[in-house]
Amino acid sequence: MYLLMNKDREAARFTITDSGFGNTYSLEKHTNEHLPIGFDYIEAWLDNRKASKHNSHLRQIMKNCGCDRTEGFIRVTHAASINDTFWVKEEQEDIQWQDVSFYLNEFNEVISKLAFKGIGLYGIKLNNVSPELTTDGRP
Repeated sequence: MYLLMNKDREAARFTITDSGFGNTYSLEKHTNEHLPIGFDYIEAWLDNRKASKHNSHLRQIMKNCGCDRTEGFIRVTHAASINDTFWVKEEQEDIQWQDVSFYLNEFNEVISKLAFKGIGLYGIKLNNVSPELTTDGRP
């Protein structure tokens, strides 16, 4: 069971089940007034949190970290974003907003060089990208 959080307030509960043909998502409990604006389906919301879909450097880092599967993405990133205060945790996980907030925690310089510039990724210098992970510099 996963919890969709807004800061330290639970907005929804959901499960992810591997059906053998891909994941099946089930929103178990929620209150509409606490869900993100424009929220339709949990799987679409999670997919939109993945900045790596527009950033090849970040996509490779995320794959190497096991984030190419939804469970790995949640485990590593908590689906946190600099654009809002929503994030995800496992039900039994003892973690709070202050532990995952990009505004309250220092950003890792090594990861930023890898994600933004491709520097250090297998010793290859790749193209520069936007310094904003979630939009890839697009308005």
